[in-house]
Amino acid sequence: MTKSSNKKFIDLHFHSVYSDGSLTIPELINQLKKYDLKAVSLTDHNTVAGIKEFLKKGEKAGIKIIPGIELYTHYKKFELHILGYNFDYNYPPLQKKLAILATQRIIDIKKSLKILKKQGFKINEKHLFNGPSKYIGFGGIVKELYQFPENVKKLQKEMKTTIPHFFSIINKYFSKKRPAYLPETSIPIKQAVALIHQAGGLAILAHPAQQLGRKSKIVEELKKIGLDGLELLSPYHRWHDIEYWQRIANSLQLIVTGGSDFHSTIFDPKQALIKEQWQYHKVPYLIYEKLKPSLNKYKKK
Repeated sequence: MTKSSNKKFIDLHFHSVYSDGSLTIPELINQLKKYDLKAVSLTDHNTVAGIKEFLKKGEKAGIKIIPGIELYTHYKKFELHILGYNFDYNYPPLQKKLAILATQRIIDIKKSLKILKKQGFKINEKHLFNGPSKYIGFGGIVKELYQFPENVKKLQKEMKTTIPHFFSIINKYFSKKRPAYLPETSIPIKQAVALIHQAGGLAILAHPAQQLGRKSKIVEELKKIGLDGLELLSPYHRWHDIEYWQRIANSLQLIVTGGSDFHSTIFDPKQALIKEQWQYHKVPYLIYEKLKPSLNKYKKK
């Protein structure tokens, strides 16, 4: 590693208002500049809607932009997230599949909201569906619930806390076996990897420890269907997770990447010592230097 690259950082995983992030593209660019990130990738869930704007404004700001996406997938009993990098985001088969996923997502959300309304929650569906998001996540739904004071009181009463935790809300109202169950809209992982490759990109498994624990056998199977690498550096990973999955990546000759998985700032920043992942989670530029030779692996001639 050179002395200069030792002081430079990257972020290959974060989200915008085009999926379930809280910041617009200009707001994200300002944050990336603030933390002096040199190479980045916007990886919105199941959508590429923000890439064109991000490329234009990011490169104007002097930041190296890598087109990205985070696809929800399934494999056997596992729900896995696949990150795609440096692909043709206008590739017609990919665009068609994302449109199908977006349509199904709206259908699923409406079914879930219908049940929530029966349970006594107030929801402004028009406001929820008319926003910039092309794939509405749980963050957007919970935020909409909080627009009504009566919903907040209901959540506090039913969850027996004055400050219901975001993931606790998801588990209580939207998880399996709950009346308003809302599954993520996903595709088979083999299909996701193939689409990314056909569009000229790399397919990386996001935060493997969070999704698989120590089940390296699954990653061995995924490599056989085309998986290119693992997201090694993630806020979801403890040091021992990083150590473990780094050994797996080395043994299977997989690429390693890293990112903040930023969605939004902490709920009450006035009381927070750390407001967002970029204040403590650093991905060294060396990751990008090692990644560069592979970025055009599947590019069409």
